[in-house]
Amino acid sequence: MTTHRTERRLTTILAADVVGYSKLVGRDEAGTVAAVKSGNVEIIEPRCEQYRGRIVKFMGDGVLMEFSSVVDAVLFAVEMQGAMSAANEPRDADRQVIYRIGINIGEIIVDGDDIQGNGINIAARIESIADPGGIFLSDAAHAQVTGKVELDFDQRGEFEVKNIAEPVSVWAVTINDKAENILTPVPKPDPGPGPNSGPGRRPIPLAAMAAAIAVLALAGAGFWYFGNTTTDQSVDQPVVMKLPDEPSVAVLPFKTIGDENAETY
Repeated sequence: MTTHRTERRLTTILAADVVGYSKLVGRDEAGTVAAVKSGNVEIIEPRCEQYRGRIVKFMGDGVLMEFSSVVDAVLFAVEMQGAMSAANEPRDADRQVIYRIGINIGEIIVDGDDIQGNGINIAARIESIADPGGIFLSDAAHAQVTGKVELDFDQRGEFEVKNIAEPVSVWAVTINDKAENILTPVPKPDPGPGPNSGPGRRPIPLAAMAAAIAVLALAGAGFWYFGNTTTDQSVDQPVVMKLPDEPSVAVLPFKTIGDENAETY
């Protein structure tokens, strides 16, 4: 009899969702869905790769992620909120897509590509009480990141949350100049394999491409110059002769090849 062994591991869980998503959809369904998808592709996915995280799943207006490092999870969260804030600037106040984020460290159960367990439930409950545009951490997550990042944290106290037996103590990341100082440009998505990629192929170096373009340009200029320059020297032109109606023999002049002054034998 084979006994199935449940796989468990300790990880950092990040849960995020859009504040007031239902109201946003009610005001502008197509625009809200497009804005959320744009944020997923242009902000969340590249930032996740930047901080070595893994997107477990997108859930309509939210996302569940895991990180092997609490520091990476917190830095990702700060970067995500900063980028989302910038994306919201041109939008009307009642159409802005604002996220709240909860981070916890705990043991999870691995279920294929999915993860389950109480550690995820705590992260989700912390996210649900976070400030709009804010980042809340559990005590366990805060203990691991203290002194390792140039950020300030505010102790928000203990909260009774749904389906969690014990009160949850949370800390909020203070969004101030320190948080803004760690923001970096959003990484561009990998365009994927191109015509010069793949096994046995190397990308063409920019220097080589520039040199080739320069050579072609010089060659073209040379052809133009000599093609439009006249000299006093005669230029051989092809002779077109009309053939007679009767059979005949044509004698053409010989053209000397080589040095005319050289001795011949």
